[in-house]
Amino acid sequence: MLRGSGSGLECQKLRNSSARYGKAKPAVSKSELEFGLSWEKWIDGIRNSSNIGLGVGSVFFVMQSLNEERSVRVKVLDVIDESRVRVLEEGRECEVILASIAYPPGDEKSISDGQWMIETVAKGFFFNMEILKEYQDTRYVTLYALGGESVNQLMLRKGYARYSAMGIGFQEAMLEAEKYAKDNRIGIWNSQRELFRNATSTMNKTMDHKKSPVVASYFLQRSRGDGDRADALTWGCDEGDSGT
Repeated sequence: MLRGSGSGLECQKLRNSSARYGKAKPAVSKSELEFGLSWEKWIDGIRNSSNIGLGVGSVFFVMQSLNEERSVRVKVLDVIDESRVRVLEEGRECEVILASIAYPPGDEKSISDGQWMIETVAKGFFFNMEILKEYQDTRYVTLYALGGESVNQLMLRKGYARYSAMGIGFQEAMLEAEKYAKDNRIGIWNSQRELFRNATSTMNKTMDHKKSPVVASYFLQRSRGDGDRADALTWGCDEGDSGT
């Protein structure tokens, strides 16, 4: 008959089991046990935290980390609009969204130039497509050239688009690319582009105002004809840059 209670009784049972079947093996390894205890302490810290928002945010961060990024080789078949492309992925066609890309509201020229830029550098070429986030049939991706930066970063660094966290959250590399364009007043951050947007916005709101159509017309004339894409490249490139 076994005597004792609590841990003493359990130890007696373990000794009897060891004598009958040989040395007993622990259910989990030491490292697994330490990980489990650390995880429980982390959860308890969130549970006992007075800042519920911080706890929820921490859980969201962990869940994001568990959603591993994956990469696949694709060919860009077509550019659907200023942020979506159609790619050939492992023998099938699908539409994807270029992550981190957005445009100033109401700036049709920026949208047009952005779509043209994507067509120029991506259509018909192969890329390593990194899938950052996937929601059912919607996928946010970056397109990386071999040994180079992504199309997404190029768009931001050249000032063709501005950074957006929609669907993917914080992306440091993208923010740095946008900061470069901002600091150097490139593309959509150029003072002339800002003047153009303001003039166009004012013209749409007050068509009876005499100065607005004149100012807007000046910039519209500069952006038409053969010089349209040249202007776009000038706005989107560093001085002396080839624009590629």
